Formats: sequence, structure tokens, C-alpha cells
Amino acid sequence: MFDEFSDRAKRVLFLTRLYAGRRGAPALEPNDLVVALVQEDQGELARPPFPGAAVMAGLKPSRPYFSAKAASEILLAIERVSTKAKAIPDTADMQMSPTLSRTFQNALALREKLGQKQVQPLLLLAGFLSEQPCEACEILKQAGITREAVLEAITTGEYS
Repeated sequence: MFDEFSDRAKRVLFLTRLYAGRRGAPALEPNDLVVALVQEDQGELARPPFPGAAVMAGLKPSRPYFSAKAASEILLAIERVSTKAKAIPDTADMQMSPTLSRTFQNALALREKLGQKQVQPLLLLAGFLSEQPCEACEILKQAGITREAVLEAITTGEYS
């Protein structure tokens, strides 16, 4: 399934796993994906302490979708509602929650529908926002991030 994901979308998956493990989650959850999407969008993987930051720093930066203010508000809100437990080692396998699995399926379906070559981070975001209302969806909505706005950004090609 992940062969159809762009390098940036794969970085989002890496960050999703990293965040979920560090907060001790039993599985990769939607909140983890939202944090990862915002972090990748803001160029977090190009900064230490992430492994390979020096290599990723040399990649062509993309134009952020989230404003710095919205990114900060979203990350703080997700942090407040996320449960924490003993961290899981970065090398341990973790399962995806059913909601996160559906998010990936939604993103793949949107890729087909919109005629995109690969699943990009914004397709993951739109796929997530296609799910039933949830806590992270409400946080994004409060920051002005809607499925319709994300789809508009994808179809105009303004954000890669």
C-alpha cells in the first residue's frame, strides 16, 4: 500500500510512529497522524534531533500549508488531549488503529479520484478529514482547516 505514497507522505508515517511511541500509545492513532502532518509541513524532520536531519535539510523545502500560528495551536491542542504512558522503543512494531487505516484508504481513494500520481501529505490530511467527526477533526476545524479547503489546495496545486 505504501508504494503509492510520496517520500514526504512516508516521512509523515515515520513521524506518526515516532510520536505514538514516544507518548506510549497502544497503536498509531489519528492524533499522532495530525501531529506528524503538522511537523512535516513545518519542516521538523530537517531539524535535529531527528535521524537523518542533515540529509533531509538538503531536500527542496515545500511551501507549508499550515501557518506557523495554526501549526502551534494545533500541536498544543493535540498535546492537551493526548494520553501518555511509558514510551515504546522506536524499534518496536506498532499497529494502526482502525480509524488510521481508514484514513490511508481514504487518501488512496482521493488520489485516484483526483488523478494524483502519489499520496502526498495533503491527501493524508483530506483522507483524515473524511472520517467521522473526532477530537482532532474539531481541533483542525477550530484552526480553520477543513476538508474542502484542503481539497481546494490539492486541486489548485498550490501546495506540493
